[in-house]
Order: sequence, then C-alpha cells, then structure tokens
Amino acid sequence: MKNPYGNKGGQVAQRAMFLSILILPFLVGCGTIQLADSSDDREAKKFKVDSNSSSLYVYRNQVFYGICPTEVIIDDNVQGQTGVNHFLQIDLKPGLHILGIQFKKNESCAPSGSTQYTDYVEIRTEPGKIYYAWIETHWAGSPGPPFMTRLVDASTGQEAIKSCRLAKTVNP
Repeated sequence: MKNPYGNKGGQVAQRAMFLSILILPFLVGCGTIQLADSSDDREAKKFKVDSNSSSLYVYRNQVFYGICPTEVIIDDNVQGQTGVNHFLQIDLKPGLHILGIQFKKNESCAPSGSTQYTDYVEIRTEPGKIYYAWIETHWAGSPGPPFMTRLVDASTGQEAIKSCRLAKTVNP
C-alpha cells in the first residue's frame, strides 16, 4: 500500500524526535537534587520563624537551564542545591549575610560547553523576619548572565514557593 503522505511521514517523525530531544532537558528536573521529607515541605510552607532568628527562602521556579543545579551558599558555606521548582529554607542568626548562588553549566546539563557563574546578594536580616530570594534564570544564549538573584516581597515569594518542593539543606 502506498503511503498517502508520501515521504513526509518519515520527515515528521524525525522532526518530532529532534524536538523531543531539544525540549526534554526543560521538562525534567535535576535528578541530583536531594528532596526533604514531605512533612518538612508542608511545615516550611507555613512560613513561620522563631522570634530570635530569621529565615531565608531561596527558590527557583523557572525551567531555563532546567537540569543544571544551582548551589546556594550563605557566608561561604554551601547550604544545598536548587533546581526547577525547588526551594531551600535556611534559618539564620540576625545580622549581615552574603547569599551566593553558583551555577555550573557542564556537558551533562547544557551541551554548549562548560562555564561557571556566581551571583551574590547582601542581606541584613532581623529577628523574627522572613526573607525571600528568587533565582531568576534566563534562556541560554540570551545576553547577560544565566541567572540573577533577586530579593522579593513575602506575597510574591510565598505564592511561588507553593508550587515548589523543599530541597534538603547540607548544613541544617
């Protein structure tokens, strides 16, 4: 029987496979992100803080560079990693802190070569207050850095975090 689509059926299948290979990294999260227990996730989403300490939520909710983890560093100490739709909740002593976000692009997460980028934000925290930092990612090939870290207000941070999963911290 003759193919009613002629030779185009094979071309369509090839294009579909090519597109699926291109978008697959954006549809899957990073398998190396260690997730916290679901009970810890629910507790963190209550957004409570002890009156003697401060709390920092660092989240990433965009799919660009989807499988590339970002390392979260506070005052030169690694706290954990975030990926697409993940967040970290970090308790801090009130005072001045340096939040560092380190992005390491490599062949396993972005085939265009290896680069490293670190962004820093200074945060002065107060007792009993919660702070929110958004890791805003950009398309590969867009001008500027692959991501920027921005402090956001409570309603913006809490709304975004509702759709994210809590990642484990290295230094709880």
